[in-house]
Amino acid sequence: MQTILLSNDQVLTLKMYLLMSSKSRQKEIEACEKLATTLDDNGELKYPAISKNAEWWKEADETLEQIITLL
Repeated sequence: MQTILLSNDQVLTLKMYLLMSSKSRQKEIEACEKLATTLDDNGELKYPAISKNAEWWKEADETLEQIITLL
């Protein structure tokens, strides 16, 4: 675990940015989930690795929500 010190202004700026970017993270999750089910002309998954991207975005979003709470 690492501890960092932030000024009150830094905390407010970071928290505001994280809150403002939450919709973008949700859109990334939705886009990756949609692409993960997209089939090519042969009925195979067109983007087989993209589901890992969706998982990464979900985990990142959860972590950032925890950070918002800590701030």
